[in-house]
Amino acid sequence: MMYRVRYAGACLLMSLALLTPALAQLAFPKFQKVREADFQQDWQREYPEADAVVLHDYGEIAFDLQSKVRIRYIVHQRLMILHEEGMKYAQARIPIPIEQNRKLKIAKIEAATYRLNPAGKVMKANVEKRDMREVQAGDNNWNLEFKFPLAQVGSILEYTYTYYTDEIRHTSRWQFQRDIPVVLSELHTFFPQNFRYFQLSTGDISSVTIEKERYQQPVATDYFFSRNNRSTFGREAYGNTRNITASGIHTIYVAEYMPPYELEPHIQAIRDYIPAVQFRLSGKGRSFKGEGKGRSPFVRSLFAGKTEESSGMLGLPQVPQQVPGYQWMKIPGTSARQQKRDWESIVRELLRHPDLGRQIDRYEELANRANRMARRQREDEKKAHAIFEHVRRRMQWNGVYSLYADKLDQAYETKTGSGAAINLILLNMLRGAGLNAYPVAIRTRNEGRIFHLLPGTDYFNHLIVAVQLPDRIAMLDALSEVTAFGTLPENDLNEIGLLIDKDEWGWMQINPRDIFSRTCTSFNLDESGTLSGTVEVIHTEFSAAVERARWLDDSISQEEYINLFVLSGLEDKHISDYRFRNLEATDEPFIINCNFSTSAFVEKVDNYLFVRPMTTRTISENPFPPAKRNFPISFPAPTRDYYLLGMKIPEGYEVAQMPSPLFVRLGKEGGQFMYNTFLDGEYLFITSAIYLAQTYFASEAYDDLTRFFEFVVDKHAEDIVLKRTEQ
Repeated sequence: MMYRVRYAGACLLMSLALLTPALAQLAFPKFQKVREADFQQDWQREYPEADAVVLHDYGEIAFDLQSKVRIRYIVHQRLMILHEEGMKYAQARIPIPIEQNRKLKIAKIEAATYRLNPAGKVMKANVEKRDMREVQAGDNNWNLEFKFPLAQVGSILEYTYTYYTDEIRHTSRWQFQRDIPVVLSELHTFFPQNFRYFQLSTGDISSVTIEKERYQQPVATDYFFSRNNRSTFGREAYGNTRNITASGIHTIYVAEYMPPYELEPHIQAIRDYIPAVQFRLSGKGRSFKGEGKGRSPFVRSLFAGKTEESSGMLGLPQVPQQVPGYQWMKIPGTSARQQKRDWESIVRELLRHPDLGRQIDRYEELANRANRMARRQREDEKKAHAIFEHVRRRMQWNGVYSLYADKLDQAYETKTGSGAAINLILLNMLRGAGLNAYPVAIRTRNEGRIFHLLPGTDYFNHLIVAVQLPDRIAMLDALSEVTAFGTLPENDLNEIGLLIDKDEWGWMQINPRDIFSRTCTSFNLDESGTLSGTVEVIHTEFSAAVERARWLDDSISQEEYINLFVLSGLEDKHISDYRFRNLEATDEPFIINCNFSTSAFVEKVDNYLFVRPMTTRTISENPFPPAKRNFPISFPAPTRDYYLLGMKIPEGYEVAQMPSPLFVRLGKEGGQFMYNTFLDGEYLFITSAIYLAQTYFASEAYDDLTRFFEFVVDKHAEDIVLKRTEQ
């Protein structure tokens, strides 16, 4: 079949290749062509632990030239339910693509259930259009939902749909692996030869076969590029024709028998490690250090990389990156057309956006209210702190992250809004109080890292605020009710953010504060082997926010919190009293005190008492047990855990044996473990300090973490031996 393309006015021409004979030999099933033989394969035996199996995952990225240049996507999936747990797939939820804050139309959608009747013949039940509905899943997130009729274990579920987008600077992402097995996953891309698309890959795609065909020949123009009739969605081309010379590249990506990916502990975002591809228009690179024009002292100090751990000062990445300066496109018979696409143009685009840049400094009532609040304070930090607390306590986050928002005055009145709405209110009020504040676009941790070599607005899904203070730059996010001023929630801690300003734009490092906790335990030990005393746990900075969030979790009671997070691992205990301090004072340490007694950690044998000193905060099992690690380990912030025990030795006893000191270093600068014991009169003191300075460990370093924590587990299990003195 010959590919044909229609020239539409002054639009760009895009063209595709004929398939090579090798590729044409591949045969894929068409929609509504399920046969009895498709049910004969015993996938339950092949994948006994899987709830379902994807038989065929198909994607297509091509170009439509009817009236303007746009990309057409086709998605097709065929799935079989293997076990009762797989019936959840009978309720389909297809995310509706969003472009410039508007929903894209899903067209040409078909869906059906296939099963065998008692006679062994294929029976088909279509999903009717009237049974499909758009359901809002958030402030600007929508799903197309429908239920597959007559689905049961052993049924095959199938759907296909098409949608179009004007966004040609980047494509949607296609992943070859899922949380259930995938028998066949294929992606077809049709890119014009003179459109320079860069392939951005994640995960290990070595198992994906890639074949291409380049062509240049006279063709007849038509509405859109398509595949020949050997593929799943083959259609004949049609429409008015015009003879021109077209060229392009058709690429087929094929992955077969992909096992389900397995989630491992301490993964930042699984999508960063699943085999997947995405494409972005690219071009000649240029040096990029992230700085804007640097006219203000605020940005000059920021871009100089000024940092201060105690105050949370932020700097830039130390190594300059190379990013594409221009994107290249060519109309046949004309000279190449270039479109500037670097981070500076991205910033200008965001500043022109009606729901971001044009929402700044336009709400007079918010500015006046902030100005009245600021008059009560003299220092800039107190002004910023008062406004931050006001916005955080007034506004209720609706659970939706977003980069854009409008009608901030209405959100302020209703006291609820998306992440962007709340932080844009905060930004406007800070600026209304005369403070230098700027929006910072970020990508939350759960969405994966930003690949900043290739510029684009689609990386970002959240907006926070940077405000200039006399001694530092504070990063603020008013969504959380438990974080201190200048401490960001865990999901914001994703390395970098893009400061948005006409002159002072650039990358900012998001340096997390340490997860720091200190446990002080004071015990008395009597002759019967009963320990009684007090435990005080102090959480500061980021750790305080984490623990406050746990404390506010309605699913656990106060006593359950004490048992799970204060006295974890302590059996046969009697809690006589506990209290909490600074629950709402988020700028202060979160402190828990508890009085209890136990005999579970003491064993009496003849004239000896064997005491397990690590009664609380003990690590009894290795959090990184020996295993094959597939993905890197990621922590949101450096971790410090400090434990101090002071125990009074009972009268008539002396120390016969106590653990020896130990110091272990993790790699060169990854962290360290220190354990020490010493006597001071009738008191025995033990200290245990674990510090993980590094927040990212490659999978190859997993064995180092395993060995490191083996030292911790072994040392925490050692006993103190007390011997009765002779009378």
